[in-house]
Amino acid sequence: MSNDTLLKVDHLKKHFYTPYGTLFAVDDVSFSIKEGETLGV
Repeated sequence: MSNDTLLKVDHLKKHFYTPYGTLFAVDDVSFSIKEGETLGV
């Protein structure tokens, strides 16, 4: 099995703007997934 990176995410942000202000759902998340690894959210 190889250790090649299949997916790399750097500084992911997802903000939602609401009438009550900004909702920071994801703020500055970084990760990588290599062959054979699993990620659950």
